[in-house]
Formats: sequence, structure tokens, C-alpha cells
Amino acid sequence: VNEELRQHFMQGDEPSKRFICRQALLEIWQDETRLHTLLGPNPISSQDIRRVQRECVAVLSILTYIRAIKTIARFHAILYTDQINDTNLPLQDGAIRKLLSLEPELFFLFNDYQWAFCPAEIHCDRDPPLQLIDARRRLPFLSTPKLIGSGGFGVVELVKIAPRYLKLSRGADFEYPFKVACKRFEGVRKLQDFETELANLQNLKSSLTNQAHILQHLTTISHGPQYYILFPYAELGDLDQFLLDGAGIYDFRQRFPLIAPNSTPEIYKSLLYQCWALASALDWLHNGIKIKTKDIKCAHMDLKPDNILIMKDSSSTVGKWMISDFGISVAEHDRHSRAHALSIRDLYREVTIDRVAVPQLGTYQPPEGIHMKGDSVETEGAGRRSDVWSFGCVFSEVLAWAIGRRREVEEFAYSRARRGQKDAFWEEIIPNTLFPGKKEFRLCDAVAKWLNDLHTRRFSTDPVVRLWAQKLAKEILIVNKADRPSAAKLEKIVGGLYNACEMLKTTYDMQDSGPPLLRRYEPPELVVTPACVSGISPAISSPSFGILAAAISRSKVQDAVPVAMIYKNRIEFIQINLSHAGSHECRTKLLPDEWRSGSAGVTIEGRYFAAWGDCKKSMKRRPQCLYSEPELDQTFTQAVFNDEGSMLFAWAIGSRQESLYVWRIENNNPSSRRHVVHYSL
Repeated sequence: VNEELRQHFMQGDEPSKRFICRQALLEIWQDETRLHTLLGPNPISSQDIRRVQRECVAVLSILTYIRAIKTIARFHAILYTDQINDTNLPLQDGAIRKLLSLEPELFFLFNDYQWAFCPAEIHCDRDPPLQLIDARRRLPFLSTPKLIGSGGFGVVELVKIAPRYLKLSRGADFEYPFKVACKRFEGVRKLQDFETELANLQNLKSSLTNQAHILQHLTTISHGPQYYILFPYAELGDLDQFLLDGAGIYDFRQRFPLIAPNSTPEIYKSLLYQCWALASALDWLHNGIKIKTKDIKCAHMDLKPDNILIMKDSSSTVGKWMISDFGISVAEHDRHSRAHALSIRDLYREVTIDRVAVPQLGTYQPPEGIHMKGDSVETEGAGRRSDVWSFGCVFSEVLAWAIGRRREVEEFAYSRARRGQKDAFWEEIIPNTLFPGKKEFRLCDAVAKWLNDLHTRRFSTDPVVRLWAQKLAKEILIVNKADRPSAAKLEKIVGGLYNACEMLKTTYDMQDSGPPLLRRYEPPELVVTPACVSGISPAISSPSFGILAAAISRSKVQDAVPVAMIYKNRIEFIQINLSHAGSHECRTKLLPDEWRSGSAGVTIEGRYFAAWGDCKKSMKRRPQCLYSEPELDQTFTQAVFNDEGSMLFAWAIGSRQESLYVWRIENNNPSSRRHVVHYSL
């Protein structure tokens, strides 16, 4: 018997993880003759034999394994002891001493070995959300977990759970080993990460509504110092592997045998349908979660191909795509509710769910709120619209795969990273201001060029690719978060593209490819246009009217709003009367002869204004202050009054330093410069 027990031990090489399944014990003790022989010489009834097989095979196996001969000889008397049976394993100290009353020296041996004969059952019921398992109890993992990746905050391993040990709702289980993806967190430092993801997942699972393309977890476990989240195993891998044709991990043709090697309308439709399903899942995350009477709004915060898993689906040639990994997701109650945010780590502002994102900027993260902090980069203001940006990046790579498989995806990524920077879909540009920390961004030039080329040159006769590129360029990959579509709008955009796919293929008539979708960015020779400051309009150019720059006052003068406009040879000031919907010119100031009609800027507040532009005398395209102090040899790039119009602040840059100048307005005239701060370059 002991030899058979040893043969049935799982993970036998690791004593702390070794266990034997109940099904194996039932097979070992199914021979009644064996039981009669072992439990003799006293006669034992057939009824008692069946009771042993039904209720005590684990207890008897432990006694046999530690060779408790005297206890086994009186085992028929133990059968009717309430506290001693398989259901009560692991036995408490008192029950063990009572069982081994004739062999007390075997107490510690029984206590050590009993854990291997009662592996924990894993339950997938909703309540309680966390299953607490004694550290000494063995998890029913049939073999050493296989590393398959890492999520936002934990290691992900492939685990096979022993038959009958994964319990679904109402006690249902599996007759065969069941594969799961097991996300493991270990140590005190990881506890907060585990709790955060657990809270997010419970929100999703507790919702009165559900979404078929959101990966729901099976259960969560606390086992000693380790914490586990169990998910259904994605047998087709993830989208990152898919976009790289298996990435050397699997044979793509074998795993996706129905996908044609070349682009076809059918593959377009399959890909677009799954992308629409992901957009629909995002909309559900953002707006569709309902827990009792509460509406919960969630943002994923880390959407990327690695976090999109692919499940088997006989109705789809590309599998079923599902959003996973909610390690840094955030959630809050509806903004009309008084409740606080649901995530454990932080509280988040209503509507936007602003959050400080992870320090390392990834390929698919949005540009909003980027700022420097020491030697690192952080983001602020990331939220639901940030998920839309990330989706647009993924959607672009799916398009790349659709037209050129792995090679196109890799070349697309390489083009974004040519300047030695990370292959993000946005890039920083030189801002039109010298305000410290001010940053401006635009769609990566390589992305704009790639989309334009698809639309006008490479696929000018393919209506699906052209429309796909057009939707990305004009409606999804929008750098300004405020102008970016919501997830609900995104679902309609992608759904419309999917619905148009078949029609475009059958009704498309050869037409001119049209103008480019996006103009490529051409950096200016000089940074001369003032950036928009709160309450002040930026300088504008209007060739038809000859206006080089204009500004509007934030404060009124005699119920009218002053406006300043710079022309080639003059500055005009008008007052707009809002109540009478009229305006009249107040005065015109001619500019000096040395004025050059190049770069120009102006700001106005009440009765005071400041203007700057180019100086002909320098014979260079270097802006100079129109009315400056003699020693000033710098370029003004920005000026602004305070709210009262009593102080003027101006930023300037020269060959050796940047400066902030401050003037005080006294008796309707600017005083001499009162303060200046220089910054060495």
C-alpha cells in the first residue's frame, strides 16, 4: 500500500508541496480484500468496509504511511468517532492524540504527513472574495507551475489543477485536470498590489451586467506569504504574440490554421470584429458596471497587446480577444453619487478619474500630463480617455499586421523609434513658451507618415485599409485628451468600419486617393508665437486681413473688452461692447521703421499692452522687444499681465541665458524694470 501511495504522490520531489489526490486514494482502497486483510484479525463487516471507503480513506492512508500498526488494529472502533474522518482533515492536536492513544510517539509524524493527504479545494464562489488557505496545506497543482509571463504587478504561471479540486458554483467540478493562468504575488511589498487588483476584479465580477470580452477571474487565494489570482487559461496566447506571428513561442500556422497568408476581406472582417468587441468592452468598463444601485466607472490604465488574451472560439478564425490584467486599473462611483472611489490605492477625482500613472512610459501610454520629476518622467490626468489612446495604438498595430503580418508590425515600430527614443505613438515638440515644465506633444511623425502613405499611395485602391487609416488619423489618435472620443463613440467608429467592410469591398469604385490625412510636422525656424495662457488668446495669423497677431483682454474697461491687433506697420486697439454687439476703434499706434513684419506677439490687459517682434537692424530673424531698454539683447517669447493689470511678466531668451522680467504699472505708465531672474543656459 505504501508503495502505491508513493507512486501517486504529485510533486514528489518537493516535500513541502507533495500531495495525493482523493481519487487516487479511492482507487488504492477499492479492493475490499485488502481492507479485510489490513484491518484484521478482528472481523469487520461489509458495511464498515464501505464506510471506510466513503469517509476514512485519507485517515487510514496516513496511519498506513507512518506504520501506526496498533491504531490500525482498532480502526473499526474509530469509524464511529465524530471528530476523526476525512472531512475533518487536517485534524486538530486533540483529535490526533485521541486517535493515537496507543502510539503517542507518532503524534508529530502524523501531524507532519496529514497535510499531504488533504490538499485544499479551490472554490470559485463569489463570497468570500478571498479564500484563505493554511500555509501548511498543499495547493492541488499537479506539477511545477510553468512561467508564461508577467502582469502589471505579478508573475503569471500556467498551472494544472488536479481533477475535482476546482469547485465552481453549486459544487460543479472537472473530471480532468483543468488549466488556469495563475498570477502570483509574494511578500509584503506585493500585498498592496494584490489588494488593488483584487478590488478591481471584484468590481467587475460583482456587476449586475457582464461583458463577454472582459476576462473575469476564477478566484483569489491567500496561501502563506503568497497571494494568487486564478484566471481561465488563454490557449491561443496573447495579442502581442499574435502580432509577431507567434514570436517564436508557437507555430502560427498550426495555432491559427484558418488564417490565409495574405490579406483578404475575410481577415479584415475577423480582425475588425474583435477590435469592435474590445471597444465595446472598454465602453462597458468606462460606463457599464453596475453594483446594486451604484454605477461604477473604471479605467484600465494599461491597455496593450500583452494584456489582450486570445481564447479559442470556433466561430472566429483569429480567436476571441479579451481584455485582462487590471493591476493598475481604477474605479469610482458615478459622479452623481456621494460614495468614494472603490480602488484601495488611491482616491480619484470624479469624471476624469485622474491618476498618477506608472513611472516608466510605455509604447501605448498617452502623452497627457507628461512632466519631469528628477531624472524620471511621470504622467498625471490619465484616465478613461487615455484608454482610448492606448486602444488607438493597438488598433494601428492590428492594421499593420492585417496588411503585412509580422514584418509590417516590426517595421512600423522601428520607424517610430528611429530617433533613439521609445517607440511611442506621440512625440514631444518645441513648445511656444518658456514656462518651466510646459510641454507640448503631437502624433509621432512616423505614425502620421505611415497612415498617410497607406491612404494615398500604398493602398490607394483598397477602401478598407484607406478608411481604417482615416479613422485612426482623424478620429482616434487625437493627442489632445479633451478632443479624443469617448469609449462609447469609439465603439461606434470601429463598429461602423466593420459594417462598412463588406460594402466597401463590393461597391468601391476607383477614385483618386485624395489629399493626405495629416500634414507632416515641419519645425519652425524660430519659436516666436506666444503660447495660449489661461484667459488670453494665442497669437493668430490671418493673411486675408493682414493681422499678424491678436490678443483679448480678460478684464473689461467701461463694459467693453479691449482687443489688440498687430499689422505690418501698426497696432490697432478696439473695444468690443458685448451688450450692444458692436465695436469701435479706439486708436492706432504706428510701428517704428526698424519694425520687421516677421514674428510678432502681443498681450493686453485692461488699458495696458505689451508687444514684440523682429528688428531689421540686426539683419537676423531674431525677435526684439519693440520698446526695450538699451542693454536688452534677448528674444521675447511670451508676455502676460496679472489679473489686475498692475504687473507685466515677460519671458526672454538670449544666447547665454533665459530670463523672466517683471514690470510694475504705476500711474498709467510702466515703471523701470523692478525684478529679473536669469537662468544660465
